[in-house]
Amino acid sequence: DGHGHGHVDVKTLDAETLLGVEGNKRVASAAVQPYLEFDEASLVDMHFHGEMKNYPLSAIVVLPRDEKSATILLGRINRQESLIQMVEPIAEVKQLMSIVFQIKRLFNANSLLTGASTLLLLLLVVMLSLRLRKSEMQTMFKLGCGRGTLWFIQAAELCLIFIMALLLIGLATLLVVLFAPDLIRWLTSVT
Repeated sequence: DGHGHGHVDVKTLDAETLLGVEGNKRVASAAVQPYLEFDEASLVDMHFHGEMKNYPLSAIVVLPRDEKSATILLGRINRQESLIQMVEPIAEVKQLMSIVFQIKRLFNANSLLTGASTLLLLLLVVMLSLRLRKSEMQTMFKLGCGRGTLWFIQAAELCLIFIMALLLIGLATLLVVLFAPDLIRWLTSVT
C-alpha cells in the first residue's frame, strides 16, 4: 500500500523535484521514484508514513522446518473458506513461466502456419500467372523462340520479382530495426 518504502533522501533533492518546503518538512513530487529493490545501501532509506496501528498486515514470510510442515500449513491455509492465501513463490513463477512458454509455442505454430499458407499462396499466384500467359508463350514459340529460351524468360521474370521482394523486405526490416524502439516508446509513453 506504499506505507513502507524507500527513496532518495529528499534533503539532497534540487528545487525542481520538490513541491514545497515548510520549515524542516520537504514535500517531493512524483518524480522521486521509490526503490524497487532493497540492498544494504538502500535499506537505510526505508521508512514509514502514518500511524503504526493503522498499517495493514498484507504479507507474512513463513519458513517451515521441513516439507511435511509446509504441506500441513498449505493444507490448512488454502482451504475454500479461508480468508488468507498462501503462495510458494517458486511454484508460482514456474506456473507463470509454463504459461509463457505455452503462449510462445502457440505463436511459433501460428508463424509456421502463416508462413506455409503464404508460400502456398505464392505458388498459386505463380502457377496462375504461368497459365494466364500460356497463349503468349505459344505465340512466341510459333514465332521461332525455343522452349529453353521461353523457360529462361519465365525464370528470369520470377527471379526479378523475388529479388525486388527481397529488397523490399530488407528495406522494411531496416526501417523496423531503426525506428521500432522509438515508435514503441512513443506509443507507450504517458502524456
